[in-house]
Amino acid sequence: MGIREDFRQIQQLSHEQLASWLDARFPASAPVQWWGAIFEEIEPGGNQFRDIPTGRRRDIFGLGGQLIGVASERGEVSPALAAYWFLRLSALALKSSPKIAGLPELITPEGAAKWALSIMPISREEVVEYAEERAAAHQRADDGFYAPVGVGAPLWEEPDPHISKLQDVERILSALEWVENSLVDEELHAEVEAWLSIRPRL
Repeated sequence: MGIREDFRQIQQLSHEQLASWLDARFPASAPVQWWGAIFEEIEPGGNQFRDIPTGRRRDIFGLGGQLIGVASERGEVSPALAAYWFLRLSALALKSSPKIAGLPELITPEGAAKWALSIMPISREEVVEYAEERAAAHQRADDGFYAPVGVGAPLWEEPDPHISKLQDVERILSALEWVENSLVDEELHAEVEAWLSIRPRL
């Protein structure tokens, strides 16, 4: 069964049926790569250049918001990846003409931005600190720091938690930039600006 067939079936399910379908499709856990491919199936329906009725477009974005939420609740995508996709779909919805009314809160710029800021894994100060640690490690590194070409890092090596959190923040910031100029709430806009202001230091 391919991604498009999976997506076709998902579109026919109620919210209550979705969990059972996922459990049957993936008895252990749905891979994050699968979720990414499913989220990407939402985007053509939101494309501003496709002749799709506004109501249908709203339904597609609504399904996208639902799927991201479910994936996050099940722990099958990280909060940072969920935030990225809420922001990505929100930015896509902004381009629709005529504007789409009645979108889920998390598919609006302000809703997606608020949620993204709420799940930031570290503070701005820590982000800058960890980025400086990473830069210093790279500067100190000799050839032994990097895996030889064609050879992966040993599977038993635990990733540096600082670097992992830093990468999560970088992913979120890359998407916050898309909605920054659409934020009406002044306090929220200022907070987003403050976060985006540290990007040059990463």
